[in-house]
Amino acid sequence: MNYGVWWTQNWESWFLKLLNVYCKRNNIHPIIFDVWANIGQYVHEVSRYLVGTEKQMYCFEPMKKTFELLNQNLSDIPNEDITTVNVWLWSEEKSIPLFFSESDNADSCASVHEDNISTFVSQKVKKETIDITTLDLFCSTHAITHIDFLKIDIEGYEMDCLHWAKEMIKKWAIDIIQLEHNRCAIASKTFLKDYRDLFSSQYDFYRQLSWNHWLYKIDAYDIYLENFTYMNYVFIRKTVPFLS
Repeated sequence: MNYGVWWTQNWESWFLKLLNVYCKRNNIHPIIFDVWANIGQYVHEVSRYLVGTEKQMYCFEPMKKTFELLNQNLSDIPNEDITTVNVWLWSEEKSIPLFFSESDNADSCASVHEDNISTFVSQKVKKETIDITTLDLFCSTHAITHIDFLKIDIEGYEMDCLHWAKEMIKKWAIDIIQLEHNRCAIASKTFLKDYRDLFSSQYDFYRQLSWNHWLYKIDAYDIYLENFTYMNYVFIRKTVPFLS
């Protein structure tokens, strides 16, 4: 299960190649959600590997300075339909404090839990107020009825985001979900079993393997699957012919 694999080896770009093949084979023009988009690194990867695939991307980044850099960095991607949104897709609509390390105001080291920052970095912890809303509410407000690919990396709160996307999930309106499960899940008390319990009836459950560039299907939960070292998991709706 790739214990000890670092984030640079998590093969996100390789999965995008598979996604591109799937979209072209089935003539799909995907709607893609990137939750948190940070400064646009992943969006550039999507643009690079989904070549020749017409797509619509929504990029969510809650931190103000990072959001400004996101827009600057995406200005060099031509001919792409990209919408940036200065909000965090998480729980009920409100404003909350977000903590981050002093040197990481434009990086990914941010969390609603101060301990997630102070425990792992030596810099002074700062905070700012951000706006949050739910995935269900955003989709309802913007008349989005279907998401082909939902990528979530929100430092341990991926489960909360999905809990507040229950209407879209219940309607089978999200085809593929990729999420990161890392050390921040300890603070939010989220386990792999929680995802398994949420998705087992509607989605097949996969771990991205680096050693053979493939998706390993997890048919049954086992306690030894619990791993908090920058793991990426993929959930594919059972009726989606992704690997066929």
